[in-house]
Amino acid sequence: LSPYNRLLLAEVVAAVECLKSPWILAGDWNMEPKALKESGFLEACDGVVVATSLPACNEYVYDYFVVARRMVHAVAGKYLPS
Repeated sequence: LSPYNRLLLAEVVAAVECLKSPWILAGDWNMEPKALKESGFLEACDGVVVATSLPACNEYVYDYFVVARRMVHAVAGKYLPS
């Protein structure tokens, strides 16, 4: 991750910390879920990755959701443990 990307993820963490209710982030993350996990982002925002069971870009999974851990039970999709 570039320094800019790390700053952007820190801003997202700050935003979700302000929310009183569960949240879902959807995006074309341009990175595999493993890279996002290794960045510490999922732990910082207490989120988990949920994706389809099929790759979105050739053999890569770049399009997925990050869901508040407290509501992952209510989301249909392939849960990728973090």
